[in-house]
Amino acid sequence: MFNTGKYLEQCLQSILNQTEASLEVIVINDGSSDNSLDIIQRTMLQDKRVVLITNNNPSGNPGTPRNQGIAIAKGKYLGFVDSDDWIDPDYIKLIDLNTYDLVVEFGSGISTVVMAKALLQQAEKRQQTAAKLVSFEHLDDYYKKTAEQLANAGLDNAVQLELTPLAPYKAPDNTTYSYYDCRGILKKLGAEFTGVYPEAEHQRCWVHKTANVLDKLPKSVQPSAKSLIHDI
Repeated sequence: MFNTGKYLEQCLQSILNQTEASLEVIVINDGSSDNSLDIIQRTMLQDKRVVLITNNNPSGNPGTPRNQGIAIAKGKYLGFVDSDDWIDPDYIKLIDLNTYDLVVEFGSGISTVVMAKALLQQAEKRQQTAAKLVSFEHLDDYYKKTAEQLANAGLDNAVQLELTPLAPYKAPDNTTYSYYDCRGILKKLGAEFTGVYPEAEHQRCWVHKTANVLDKLPKSVQPSAKSLIHDI
């Protein structure tokens, strides 16, 4: 977290109030100068599941704090939540219980490597085919770094990594945002999975970074994801 006190309370509560209560919350204070640290410390007094690491000086990149968290994590799965975001109450439970055909990630990085490993391990354990993982990145440096990390981990063939620049996107409420220019790729994915599973009875998609689980993606993409997904 870095100076996100305005959103931090909602973020923390969305994690701590998960229906799956057996979890560890590692917070990396990356040199915040606002009231973020006060909020975390107050929360730690109320909930012993919260662990805090403080960097006196900002690292300047999201990769360093994430690696710090990974280094001390003890759980079965690893997940990342930005401190100005929040997740649905069943987020963790759904990841653990469901089998997905397609996982879409917006914003690549070390989380892409972790997710690819987790999907392969889950598939091996369940003796199933691993879900297809597609990761979108709009920054060239992050794209190259993620590609390098995947190659070093032997996972370069396990992820469809896409470099997609930002483009104007008009949301259903008529607000225009800058967002990943991925509509064409998403439509191809929809066609790909519709062709494999025409009835779309068991297809499931986990949209990472939006905290939504979309069922029956290719045939009728539900408009609940906060992205271009609804346009497929």
